Amino acid sequence: MGKNIADTEVNCTSGGRIQSEANLFSAYAAHYDLLYKDKDYKAEANFISDLIQELTPNPPEKIEILDLACGTGRHAMELRQLGYKVEGSDISKEMIAVAIKESKERGLSIPYYTKSFQTCARKIGRAHV
Repeated sequence: MGKNIADTEVNCTSGGRIQSEANLFSAYAAHYDLLYKDKDYKAEANFISDLIQELTPNPPEKIEILDLACGTGRHAMELRQLGYKVEGSDISKEMIAVAIKESKERGLSIPYYTKSFQTCARKIGRAHV
């Protein structure tokens, strides 16, 4: 049996340093997928899935994953295709825009948020991992 993660809630705030980082990653978004075009996201998602399955008997459709610093959502999309309930968050609204567009083109329903992993808050709920 897996470990039980209790309800967690963390406060979201935004600071000047975070905004400066958002601007940096916004410029990076236009080239991100080109730079990582040879990255094997599918193999990495399968590796993550294998690790999760070692820790829990639950099937993917009963497991929720929050992909922090998700960039253009490639891992989130691959994990969603494996059956996991996935949400993604990134500091760059441009990267999130790409993630939303690509997810829709693939017919995948994935909620995305524009929040820094350093300050992002989300009611996680109960998960078995």
